[in-house]
Amino acid sequence: MSLQRFHRLILLLLVSSSLVHISLAAEAASIPFTKQERYVKVLESLGIKCQCCDGVDGECSSSWDTTCSKLDCHNMRF
Repeated sequence: MSLQRFHRLILLLLVSSSLVHISLAAEAASIPFTKQERYVKVLESLGIKCQCCDGVDGECSSSWDTTCSKLDCHNMRF
């Protein structure tokens, strides 16, 4: 392996490692309801349908009034 390829491999590993750490930290935070509403609207504009599935026995509904602890989002095309 040439030295240039080795440097590219090390750089790729460092970048991918930092991206994994950033995404894990972002997933740990809870989203306030107002921000969650905007987040869901943005997803819907991209063709993704979200439901809240934290009801009794995992019951899902397409609208909710408080922060949802279990959002279930799927592409509307499938």
